[in-house]
Amino acid sequence: MKSKARKDTTVNVITALYFAIVAVPAGLALRGLTSPENESLWVANSGVALLLGVIGFICWLLAPRSYEFDKTKLTINRPAGKIIIPLNSIGSADELPREELAGMIRTFGVGGLFGYYGAFWAPRIGHVRMHATCTKGLVLIVTTTGKKIIISPDDGSFAAGLRAAL
Repeated sequence: MKSKARKDTTVNVITALYFAIVAVPAGLALRGLTSPENESLWVANSGVALLLGVIGFICWLLAPRSYEFDKTKLTINRPAGKIIIPLNSIGSADELPREELAGMIRTFGVGGLFGYYGAFWAPRIGHVRMHATCTKGLVLIVTTTGKKIIISPDDGSFAAGLRAAL
């Protein structure tokens, strides 16, 4: 079974705002090319634009695009590569109400630029790895070793299908 990972409005707005912010130093750097008397300002703007662009590119590479499972594994597809979780290492896969995320904080993750992914902590869940692009239709996967992973498949029957495959 395969399911896309569609971005919600919050992710789309944060991503658009990020690249609007990147456009400011990039535009100033391009404008500085026509007036060479301010070389240090051109170098600073170019450096900031390049750094922000690289950060955005890395975030794009790490964001989930889709999820799929077969008889042996769950795969989280990303441009930077796949995350593969063997089905025999999954203890449970259940729908996660959005309210369970109340008070969640990022401990080492991205909270909106192309999605929500990385390490997070929530009072009701504890430490968790997220690979999500929205906060609706979440699925909490708990491995047999107690590791918790949250994904956000578009297909509402994904969790039930995954449970049946376990």
